[in-house]
Amino acid sequence: QKGADGVLFSIGGRFAGLSLYVQNGHLVFDYNFVGQKHYTITSKDKVPTGPATLSVAFNKTGKYKGTATLFIDGKPEGETTINMTVPTRYSYDEGLEIGKDPQTPVTENYKSPFKFTGTLNKIVMEVTE
Repeated sequence: QKGADGVLFSIGGRFAGLSLYVQNGHLVFDYNFVGQKHYTITSKDKVPTGPATLSVAFNKTGKYKGTATLFIDGKPEGETTINMTVPTRYSYDEGLEIGKDPQTPVTENYKSPFKFTGTLNKIVMEVTE
């Protein structure tokens, strides 16, 4: 009821990866391109207290590039164009994590593990070509 902060989903870390998290009441997505450039979106609106559906969608627009869009309860909350994605794996030792980013942080905007303080009822990942 007081709101929650923390990582919902992360993969990779300081040298490449992505993270979807809640910070200061806003939904945030950070795509870390090999530690050289961060593509970050912060939701226009705050995440409501209580149950909510929080998501990010990546739509491929070309080889190794696309557009990421944030959603709160199905409503678009911001987007960014990602001009270059990592063409291989993000990390050999920092895998997919739910509710935390335990090793090196994907972004310097939080300190690991930045555990989510709310309740995660369900995580869905859809991958299409």
